[in-house]
Amino acid sequence: MPSQVCISFAQNSCCLAYDQHGQPCAEAAIFYDDLKEKVQANRLVSLPTLAILAESDYQLLKAKKPDVPESKIKEALLWQEQARFFLPLDQIFLEYFECRELNGEQKLYLVAVAKQQLQAKYDLINSSGLKIKRITIPELVYASYIQQKMKSPSCIIWVNIFPDQSKATLFFNGGLISTLRLPTLEKEAMSQALKLFYHEQAAAFADAADIAWAIHCADVDFAKKLSVDLAGDVRLVSLPVVQKTKALNIDNIAVGHAVYGVVTEL
Repeated sequence: MPSQVCISFAQNSCCLAYDQHGQPCAEAAIFYDDLKEKVQANRLVSLPTLAILAESDYQLLKAKKPDVPESKIKEALLWQEQARFFLPLDQIFLEYFECRELNGEQKLYLVAVAKQQLQAKYDLINSSGLKIKRITIPELVYASYIQQKMKSPSCIIWVNIFPDQSKATLFFNGGLISTLRLPTLEKEAMSQALKLFYHEQAAAFADAADIAWAIHCADVDFAKKLSVDLAGDVRLVSLPVVQKTKALNIDNIAVGHAVYGVVTEL
């Protein structure tokens, strides 16, 4: 019987991933109205669940760390960055995590989520019979995978390509450096956009060969084509169901700082 569940959201659907007799299983493109039925059919009721938000669910912003006591950082960030948020301050939930820049400077990444949107996800998951324990964002999942599975090279461009949410993210030593959102593009246009992103990022390094690609794509044939088109070291990856991941701890939407957690220990 499965022991834990990961639910990954897209714009209009979600994917369930779980372990079955030690083997990873997944069911994609589940419409929200069908989630409860799928949870019951796969005997997942009451299992601890990690939820991964869709790209459209949140804002990810880089910011300078305010010079205030640790307990006051979140409040200071709300006021310091308020002009950049997509909603009024009283309508967003804010979390942050730290990341070291190429020059060694410590920066903060802010995760801003509409409270109404977060509550809706929370209610959807719990009403399906699953027991939500943590919520995270795709970038933290990718970073965790890179730190565990891709020890070298130090610089990796992670490309996530799915029908309604595609993005390229540059990681350096496991830390997030920059991102490129890829709107719905023809495959050739997407390939060209990725090549341009590669050369722009390579300019920050002495040798472009220091950059590798990690391609995570629902269309296996297109992923293989990209592996031929793109320059450098290209690897096709498949996310495991059970993995260490940074997450945003939630307890009835009262969320603490991003912490290092283990899905199997939820």
